[in-house]
Amino acid sequence: MATPVVPATPLVPTTPASPATKPTFVMPDLKPCSHPIQGPCIDAFNHEILIKVGKEGKEVRIYEGLLTYHSSYFAAALSGSFIEGQTKVIELKEDEVEVFSAFHCWIYTGRLHPSRESPLSRDAYKAPTSSERNDLYLLLAKIFVFGDMRGIPALKNEAIDILHQLYTCTWTDFHLSAVKYIYKNTTATSQLRQFVAHANVIGLRDLKSFHETTSTAWPIAYVFDVLQLVAMKDRSGAWPKLTGNRMHWAKLDRCQFHDHSGPGGALRKTPAIG
Repeated sequence: MATPVVPATPLVPTTPASPATKPTFVMPDLKPCSHPIQGPCIDAFNHEILIKVGKEGKEVRIYEGLLTYHSSYFAAALSGSFIEGQTKVIELKEDEVEVFSAFHCWIYTGRLHPSRESPLSRDAYKAPTSSERNDLYLLLAKIFVFGDMRGIPALKNEAIDILHQLYTCTWTDFHLSAVKYIYKNTTATSQLRQFVAHANVIGLRDLKSFHETTSTAWPIAYVFDVLQLVAMKDRSGAWPKLTGNRMHWAKLDRCQFHDHSGPGGALRKTPAIG
């Protein structure tokens, strides 16, 4: 039974804006991922296991077959060589309930949130307020990191796609708190690092503007990534010609930031069910 593939649609209403308001940006039709991860077969919907999330131990039940198909971490934890494989109970004390709830929704529906009112939904029609935006950037970064740590490539790809949609529709750079979290919790080759650096370079007019906005609080690795991109684009003639081109960014091929290693990712040691 395959996980439904939900086409990308606008984050905000497509109805024409009134003359008194600023026109709303509408996401164009996007090219689907060239390496979509197929969903598991019906056998994955076998028996449920118990997962206790966060310090409060919120209890969530999920089909074992779904977990072991999508995640190399859960596949290993539920093998016979670990206690979890015998008790069918997994404790995730360090994970946040909000992040796991997004994963829980995604593993059954292919979406990070069931409501169209949530900006986490692919077909959301309501743009976030400015006060919500930074929190959403950080939450999506945490969802990506959860997927990275638990060996769930498809979840990481969904987080990247929603980040791209959210960034394009709000057209606002990533806040310091999100950038610091990302660079603290990912490796140098992380697709999320690459995405954030590319996104923030789009908003640069020139190196002087970068110097003016660069804070000593920014992670050194982030500054280095941005400067590398600026140097590369400057030599190719692509920058600053495309700087601030919102439609160009909207039509970005997001596959360059995807993990196409398949269900369970590169860390999977046994074949996936399905």
